[in-house]
Formats: sequence, structure tokens, C-alpha cells
Amino acid sequence: MKTVDSMNKRLRNTFGIENSTLVVDRGMISTKNVKQLDRDMQSYVFALKLQNQERDIIDALRENLKPIDDNTSLAEVIVVDNSRRKKYVVGIAKILRS
Repeated sequence: MKTVDSMNKRLRNTFGIENSTLVVDRGMISTKNVKQLDRDMQSYVFALKLQNQERDIIDALRENLKPIDDNTSLAEVIVVDNSRRKKYVVGIAKILRS
């Protein structure tokens, strides 16, 4: 999990990339990493392991799901958490079986 912080620092310091969005998988996400990314004001995208707060958000969004095709519906909400603006996108997809 130390990879996230070192990767972020390398992008900024070695390559001079200031405005980027890190896309990481669940195996690289920890509370410590998220807090560090928030302190660095770094944008990121990842799938969450659901916590109680996220479950509440999902439950509130269920009625706002909008179909984007015959099998998938999405909803989004913006949450301000510790002065950071976070967007949650919730999706539900039907599993097609043949």
C-alpha cells in the first residue's frame, strides 16, 4: 500500500505532473492512503469497500438510479468530506445469462 504515496510523489516530483487523477484498484486503497491523497489534494478514482457511510449513500441513491442502457443504471452524488469534494457513482447492472 506504500505504492500509492510513492507513485503520487514520483508523478509530482520526477515528472512534474501536478494535475493528474490516480486510478487504482481496491488492493491499493487503505484509510491511510485516502487520507494522504486528500491532504495532497490529489484526485483519485477507485472502487470502494463499502463502509456504513457508503451504504447509506447507496441506499439514498437507489430511487435516483437512471438507466443508461437496457442492463445498467447509474446514480451519482457529491459529498463534502473534510473540505474535500467527493463524487460517488453507484451502478447496478443486470447479469445476463445465456
